[in-house]
Amino acid sequence: MQQLSGEQLLSEYEQGRRDFQNLDLREAQLFGQDLRGINLSRSDLRNAYLAYSNLSNANLANTNLERAQLEHTNLNSANLEGAVLQNATLSRASFYSANLRKALLVQANLRHTDFQQADLTQANLTEASLISAQLEDAILIETQFSGANLFRARGADLAEAIMNQSTTMPDGFPSDLL
Repeated sequence: MQQLSGEQLLSEYEQGRRDFQNLDLREAQLFGQDLRGINLSRSDLRNAYLAYSNLSNANLANTNLERAQLEHTNLNSANLEGAVLQNATLSRASFYSANLRKALLVQANLRHTDFQQADLTQANLTEASLISAQLEDAILIETQFSGANLFRARGADLAEAIMNQSTTMPDGFPSDLL
């Protein structure tokens, strides 16, 4: 895996390069950057700082974003299939129409995050905080919400989701009281 600094990535992106697969970008500082359409699939972005960035239409499939800072980031229509977002901060991010199939979002901060029309099939959101998240028309087939906090989440169709007694439902009650 080739190592690249955030500055090198930005320089090459500005020159028109969009394919940055399988790179080591751990702890990269990319605050507020416009990286629309970038391909960072299979890259390592653990602890990267991407808050307020635009990653719409990006390919982040199988990318490691563990503990990354992505608050207020635009990930609309991005491909995050199989991505690792464990312990990531994604509050107020937008995943409108994004592919999050089989993504790992364990203990992620997803407060006020927009998942409208996103595909979260078989995603793992165990112990994630989804307080006030928007889930209208999101695909939640076999999505794991064990221990997750869905208090005040809007529009969630949880009929095919997986929950346990420690899941906090949108009305604030544990799932076992339904």
